[in-house]
Amino acid sequence: VVLAVTGAEALYADRGHFGATPIRLGWLGIAFPALMLNYLGQAAMILHDPSTASNPFFLMAPHWSQYPMLFLATAATIIASQAAISGSFSVAKQAVQLGFLPRLKVLHTSKTEGQIYVPIVNLGLCIGVIALTLVFRSADKLGDIYGVAVTGTFILNTILFVAVARLMWRTARWKLALLAGLFLVSFGGETHALLPLYTVGVFIAFTLSQGGMVSRWWRQRQFGWRLIINLIGCTITGIVLVVVASSKFWVTTPAATLFRIGTLPVQEGAWIALLLMSLLFLMFRGIHRHYQIFDQQMAVIPAGYDRPFKHTVIVLVPSRIHRGIVLALNYARSLSPDALAVHISFDPSREQRLRDAWAAHGGDTPLLILDSPYRTLIGPLLRYLDAAENVRSDDIITVIIPEFVPARWWQHFLHNASGWLIRLILFYRRDIVLASVRYYLDE
Repeated sequence: VVLAVTGAEALYADRGHFGATPIRLGWLGIAFPALMLNYLGQAAMILHDPSTASNPFFLMAPHWSQYPMLFLATAATIIASQAAISGSFSVAKQAVQLGFLPRLKVLHTSKTEGQIYVPIVNLGLCIGVIALTLVFRSADKLGDIYGVAVTGTFILNTILFVAVARLMWRTARWKLALLAGLFLVSFGGETHALLPLYTVGVFIAFTLSQGGMVSRWWRQRQFGWRLIINLIGCTITGIVLVVVASSKFWVTTPAATLFRIGTLPVQEGAWIALLLMSLLFLMFRGIHRHYQIFDQQMAVIPAGYDRPFKHTVIVLVPSRIHRGIVLALNYARSLSPDALAVHISFDPSREQRLRDAWAAHGGDTPLLILDSPYRTLIGPLLRYLDAAENVRSDDIITVIIPEFVPARWWQHFLHNASGWLIRLILFYRRDIVLASVRYYLDE
């Protein structure tokens, strides 16, 4: 699959020289069928004679053609290196645009085509290839550095995911740490245990993308070669998906045991990817359904829904009058001249002190004191709001909550959070408007 993708990339890198139609015909008529015959032929040969698994590419040809095959493989390597060159140029270009690299010298090697040459990039590739050849000296040892490269890719992808989650999605650090710890503990830090998840995810993406294109051509009544190609691609990737999912669904080897639930071992396999994708599908479907219901409900405006309504303003006051309460009262009077102050009393002995302070600072706003012998704040408030709503059905009640904002973040822990509790309880009540009047402390 990797060779097929890089081979197609090498072809399209030369699109400016040949055009879209020759590239398309060359890929679909020569390159893709040749790759299919090559890989399927090697698989059939290994199934017939397992000893050929040591070097299937050269052993599938007769003995006399070994040297021509070697020449062909070398030529293919040189041609495929175009993908590495174009990929390195793309990475270098993005690094320059982001300011991670200085501006690089670019030479245009053709007066008619958009062909360029970046000396420093090609020099770096040359030095890297020579260094790898001198250090490892064999293809088997190069497999180790390939594993390091794959692991490095995983690390970079993880870092980019964390950056996106933090900067764009505003995900909390503890959630990211919990997710990373869950994967680390579940798979024991073994990256090969994630391969079934990766394989199933990749082929599901291939199958869905090809199937989506088939559906698009079918709806547009375009029954041409595009529909046939996408249908063939959807069928092939779908077959591979079924084979991989069924063969890797539940790995039964002892080393593949993730954890145990009692005596029942839970094995790694493709079932994890299928379960996660199913949960994501159900979540996205539920979100889509919610937005549909939301649009349906908000689009309907009942008759008489735009009539004017009465307004009742209630200010919640504590047992001590301070400048924050006076500020909230002034705001309440600006909304309605019939504003009412409500105090929930836990201690009857302090009521007279509150009334005296109210006479000095409350103005003409009446004060209502609700007794709470069990020292609960929410119960008496909810009972009063229920009674106020039963008086007039067309009434909107605005509850003003005076709150102060400490100067330091840690000072929040030194005060109770009754305002947060009241907002949480009243948020889901209908015909209730919540307003928070904040006053800020300087120290």
